[in-house]
Amino acid sequence: IKWIKFDFQSGAFSGITEDDELRWQEAYPATIVPMEIDRAAVWLKANPANRKKNYERFIVNWISKVQERAGKVR
Repeated sequence: IKWIKFDFQSGAFSGITEDDELRWQEAYPATIVPMEIDRAAVWLKANPANRKKNYERFIVNWISKVQERAGKVR
């Protein structure tokens, strides 16, 4: 199992692969995945008390909520 980590010092994720991004983009076509990863990182850095145990789940939930707000894409 690989783990995605977040460095609160630099405000950056590590361990996200190109395959991860492609899989998420396919699953959530109404989002711009790299931009949402950056937005999630900015939010985490601004909210250091909100440390997560599973950053992959956090990112997927984040992107999923953006997708829901964007509506259906056909």
